[in-house]
Amino acid sequence: MLWFLLDVFLYLLAAYGAIVLVITVAGSVRQRMNCENTNARLVLMVKNGEEIIEGVIRSVFLEEFLRKIMVAEKLTVLDMGSTDKTMEILQNLKDEYIELEVLDEGRKESVFTYFEQPDN
Repeated sequence: MLWFLLDVFLYLLAAYGAIVLVITVAGSVRQRMNCENTNARLVLMVKNGEEIIEGVIRSVFLEEFLRKIMVAEKLTVLDMGSTDKTMEILQNLKDEYIELEVLDEGRKESVFTYFEQPDN
């Protein structure tokens, strides 16, 4: 009798877990569908950040931060004229993370072209 009750309890826990999983996945899909055409872009501006930039970028990608908040799952890092090794570090990270876009100060205006609307 005890084994039967234990089996019933385990089946109830498994069913509860399956229901929570389905609800979570459905909510995530619904959220992505609602945000599909959003005009949001995640841009990180940095200057002379060689000591911290690698840790920040790796944390963003390790924690799947972009997947949680962005539809396009892309991070743009805009270097604002660093005189240290920040750009070199960013270029190395760009080779490792395809979702990373690195722009130098001369290309900062291209950040805003993302939001330009075509003429109707």
